[in-house]
Amino acid sequence: MTDMNKSALIEAVAGKTALTKAQAREALDGIIAAINATTRNGGAVKLPGFGLFREKTRPARTARNPQTGEDVQVPERQALHFRPAKLKS
Repeated sequence: MTDMNKSALIEAVAGKTALTKAQAREALDGIIAAINATTRNGGAVKLPGFGLFREKTRPARTARNPQTGEDVQVPERQALHFRPAKLKS
């Protein structure tokens, strides 16, 4: 099993469809933009058989600076969360 980056994913999509690499890149960029826009507005993107994308609040916390050992306050923030779908055997 090998890892796949964005370029490899674009090549794979272009190879499995009638799209050129440029069209596959445009389609992938559009999908990512739609997921970001939907989750930023409080929605969720559900892809059956793949998973669920949604925005999740990460609470404020205290962290430690490894170089100085000082405590650092990390503020609350929003983060994109992905929950994979259950695999069917």
